Amino acid sequence: MKKLTTNNLYKFEMPKSKKKLTEKETIEFLKNKLSTAKIGWGTIGEVSIRSGHGNINMIGKNVISFIEYNELPLDGRTFDGHYEFYINYKTFKYIIRQNSYYGSLTWTTPPKEEGWKKLNETDKKYAEALIAHKLLGAYFYDHNAVNQNGKNLFSTGEKEPAGHGFNKNIVWWNDGAKRSLISEPIGELDEFEKQALEILGTKSLAKEERAI
Repeated sequence: MKKLTTNNLYKFEMPKSKKKLTEKETIEFLKNKLSTAKIGWGTIGEVSIRSGHGNINMIGKNVISFIEYNELPLDGRTFDGHYEFYINYKTFKYIIRQNSYYGSLTWTTPPKEEGWKKLNETDKKYAEALIAHKLLGAYFYDHNAVNQNGKNLFSTGEKEPAGHGFNKNIVWWNDGAKRSLISEPIGELDEFEKQALEILGTKSLAKEERAI
């Protein structure tokens, strides 16, 4: 596969006061990235920018990916179709590519855009609000948690016993919204994922860190 261009790498503008944010400061930083926009044709006014509730893929060391569907080119944005987001959640660098274009309820058509997507300022604000919303609702699987809803990727650390005397190991993680499960890596990465890891300056997970 032809190597995609790498000049469309973006990064959240970080606070200048500190080099490294604490977990709680990171949560507040992401909340401040949330925004509103006109989302659909014919809608009146702006609504909160919200990511989908689909799973998140942990594809490498500190790198996750997810797909957002049915994005429309509204109010100066150039998104049109279905897009794949790759984020290094330690550095907050990210890249985006068009995963596919519209089709029907059960199928899509090939992407119309080539390479990693170039963003204008409106695109960037919208993309970072989507990413922030996704990260704030990202959580890990935990066999000992209520409904297996484990600790959030960015967590306040709040939890409480929930075994009610029957199982002391059962806990309730009340450390934030639980919208998107972080799935464990299984199988081989595709070429886009391998390129994303290289661009985002990290590496694939070691064998002992992978589910299979």
